[in-house]
Amino acid sequence: MLRNFLKENPDIDARGGLIEFHAHLWGDRDGLNPRGGNEALLAEMLERFALDRMVVLPLFGGHEPGFEQCVAGNRAAAALARTDTRFCPFARVHPAHGRAAVEELRRCFDEGFFGLKIWLTKADAPEMDPLMELLVERGKPLLIHAMHKSTGNYAGESDPCAVAVLARRFPQAKIVMAHIGGNFLYGCEAVADCPNVWTDCSGTFCEQGMVGHAVRELGADRVIFGSDAPGADFTANLAKVTGEDLPVGARQRVLHDNAMKLLGL
Repeated sequence: MLRNFLKENPDIDARGGLIEFHAHLWGDRDGLNPRGGNEALLAEMLERFALDRMVVLPLFGGHEPGFEQCVAGNRAAAALARTDTRFCPFARVHPAHGRAAVEELRRCFDEGFFGLKIWLTKADAPEMDPLMELLVERGKPLLIHAMHKSTGNYAGESDPCAVAVLARRFPQAKIVMAHIGGNFLYGCEAVADCPNVWTDCSGTFCEQGMVGHAVRELGADRVIFGSDAPGADFTANLAKVTGEDLPVGARQRVLHDNAMKLLGL
């Protein structure tokens, strides 16, 4: 299906392929056993959808992981990346772990990781600063979860406005706000004047018009395809992009080119 779409769509270079910028590697119930994860499913996605690259985000340990769980997830992501160079691992640390989190992130970058994933931490929290300083030093992107929910956010869950605060505090940083901030109208407005913030369209909410709105408000160079698989449906998220009436060349940038630049490839 995807191969045919890329070949038949005149504004996408089929040779460029597709980059999945938001896929998760899970651990077992305790988040410590790599063999409890879903490596085989991610490998199947890589082949089935003929992906050029897949960003792998370990989420061992749930909302508030222990330091050992973060390390176990990062090691599992590194092991998966060794099986196929198309896997691009991001480290996951918890800013509350302080200096240990910084050193773990440094170790991961030394091993070839492509960026940092932050889940439930407010983007403007002061404990983010040492991690951001290292990201700027290494030129690596941050992918941070952000939501604006009518039902209220989880404790520690970042609002898109907090992402904007972080972006202004670190203007040299490269920040990807996940899920277009949940409420895509609110999310785009929050970061519109932050040129160092990109957004991905991943998530379980599949609403027509969200990617088109993001492209209009932020520009086609600041929107990236991601699915949140395997917790969200890959093809439904792809349809958010392929089903939109986007300007010529925009789909190519959203599905491939923007991610390549952020990954430094």
